[in-house]
Amino acid sequence: MNAPAVCFAGLDLGTTTTKAVLCDPAGRVLGRAERPTPLGEFDAGRLVDGALDALAEALAGRAPAAVGVTGMAETGVPLDADGEPCGPLLAWPDP
Repeated sequence: MNAPAVCFAGLDLGTTTTKAVLCDPAGRVLGRAERPTPLGEFDAGRLVDGALDALAEALAGRAPAAVGVTGMAETGVPLDADGEPCGPLLAWPDP
């Protein structure tokens, strides 16, 4: 029986688009997906749902050995004492 191929995932929560990619050790793209990132103030759950949906599509059932994540500038969300979002994400380009 052959061992499963090693692959790595990347997730970029960008200002306008959330992108997910799956690559092999040589950098060849095995899968990719994109979702629009909401603009202005928005619910953190929407961003998480879109990111996980894009990642699931890019992975197509494969399990990466590692996942790298990057995010947009200085966007933040207020958290309560339990670490749960208690307000909208405050996107850095929002006036």
